Amino acid sequence: MINMSSPQGDDDVASDAELEEALDLAGFDPSKVLGK
Repeated sequence: MINMSSPQGDDDVASDAELEEALDLAGFDPSKVLGK
């Protein structure tokens, strides 16, 4: 897992939706990265 600071202030846990949104904003394909 890549360690990224979270604007939501979460310690080290993010919901799937947050992960997908963050990956999408970073230019990644969430379905490929998360294997869904």
